[in-house]
Amino acid sequence: MVVRRGRNRLVQPEEEQEIQKDQIDPSVLLKMKDEINEKKEQVSELEGSKKTLLSQLADYGCKTVEEANKLIKKKREEQEKKQGQLTTGIESLLEEYDWDFQEN
Repeated sequence: MVVRRGRNRLVQPEEEQEIQKDQIDPSVLLKMKDEINEKKEQVSELEGSKKTLLSQLADYGCKTVEEANKLIKKKREEQEKKQGQLTTGIESLLEEYDWDFQEN
């Protein structure tokens, strides 16, 4: 593919790209390089955090976040059931022994 540029001068696409590269301000390139390096560091930190969290999930027998969510749901249901049983037990004792606890 041939591209016309300027005074009917024929320029190959590769030459066009080289011309554009030369026109970029070096300070912009340095800034972009710094931003890329910063993002690489952030990715590394996030990957480390992910590894740590997955290791913690393994302590509870979970290999994935989905498994952990299922476990959390199950534990919440168990907790609600036990809370209901406890409340019922306390109410039963209060009735059986005619206890009257009043809050001040």
